[in-house]
Amino acid sequence: MLVEKHRIAQVIAMKTRGQITAQAIEGHPALLAKAGIKPPCSFSEHNRYMIDLYLERRPNQLTDNTHLISTTEQWLNESDLVMLKKERRLNLEFDFKRKLINPRMTAVDGREHIAFDSSPWRSAEEAQQARVLFDGWRTDNCLKTMADWESWEDYYESAITTKGTGIKVTTEGSVGLLRRIFIRAAVQKYWGCDRGLTHKALAEQLTALGYKTTTDECKNAKRSKLPEHAVPVTIRSMRLTKVLLNHYPTMDLYKLFPQGRMGEVMHLLGELV
Repeated sequence: MLVEKHRIAQVIAMKTRGQITAQAIEGHPALLAKAGIKPPCSFSEHNRYMIDLYLERRPNQLTDNTHLISTTEQWLNESDLVMLKKERRLNLEFDFKRKLINPRMTAVDGREHIAFDSSPWRSAEEAQQARVLFDGWRTDNCLKTMADWESWEDYYESAITTKGTGIKVTTEGSVGLLRRIFIRAAVQKYWGCDRGLTHKALAEQLTALGYKTTTDECKNAKRSKLPEHAVPVTIRSMRLTKVLLNHYPTMDLYKLFPQGRMGEVMHLLGELV
């Protein structure tokens, strides 16, 4: 037997046990699961409060977490049933139990917010890894716009692609990884990245292209390890790749990017103007 539980025109699906009715259908009740949030208003205003809280949330925002002490605490401490005043960090971000795909901006309650489709993860380990990485990223970020998605994608792809390669991710993210690996390949004369430039000339060329590089970086690249397939596939790394291909058309992309993802690389390069 099938039973209709809810009927609404638009839902905000934040996370497990976190859904809000963004657009109701007349004659049908709103769907509202508040993910542990306690709105400081009357019950009739809870849905409106949750919509505004979700769309206007900020990194490191705090929310009320006041609660009664547990029965265990009462027993162990011989305490009365009292209220504990507490705050906790607001977390209305997706919980990554599925993989987010097809990001785009959509209208919600007269405002714009990022939306996705989703697909299953290939394994529980892959899901757990994404969730752990996202917990680190969301400490100072919220996933609300395409710029936020670009930042998260760069953070995630940089972490998983460089695992076991011996090359560290810096604040430059995927761009820094590609820049450093390209310099090593150019200085060591591999992968079609050599044009016979001196260390100084190579540094000046990259800096002039908008990617600040020092002569010392190029000198040190001579004795640095050159890992294969260690450049993350992100929109940011693709922008630099497109720039480099204009000057190094024989650059071997198969050595730079992870195996099995060249179709994605070529697709992203083709979409860049």
